[in-house]
Amino acid sequence: ARANRSRRWGRWVGALAVVVMLAVGAAWILHQPVSVKPGRANDKRRTLPDGSTVELNSGPTFTYRRGFQTWPLVDANRRAVRLNGEAFFTVADAPFLVETVNAEIQVTGTRFNVRSRTVVDSTTTITVTDGQGQVRSRTLPGRRSVLSLQIRY
Repeated sequence: ARANRSRRWGRWVGALAVVVMLAVGAAWILHQPVSVKPGRANDKRRTLPDGSTVELNSGPTFTYRRGFQTWPLVDANRRAVRLNGEAFFTVADAPFLVETVNAEIQVTGTRFNVRSRTVVDSTTTITVTDGQGQVRSRTLPGRRSVLSLQIRY
């Protein structure tokens, strides 16, 4: 009887271990960022999980957390994307964060373009067509500037 109970207990522990491993694996997969590198002309416009849209220029790499999900101890309302290249954003609601190799842009406007050039001269250019934003240098911590409204016709 004791050996029989021991076998049953071992099966339950094994089954529980499999369930825990599957749950951890699923959570890990769901928290992997979505990476977009458009290849075709019709693949350049994306709708983000919050309804915002991004139009990618040729050759960018664009990543974001699936559903803008965050890890524990990270603000759940933080909508952040990472961009290497050029993209035009139409944001559903403010604020919205774009990270490049050398800048962190928090835009409170609704329409803006970001061009991050890492190959030629490591610059980031932001054109805000509706609203304003703040730019923080990722290479020179503590440096912050406020962008004024720029409208292009």
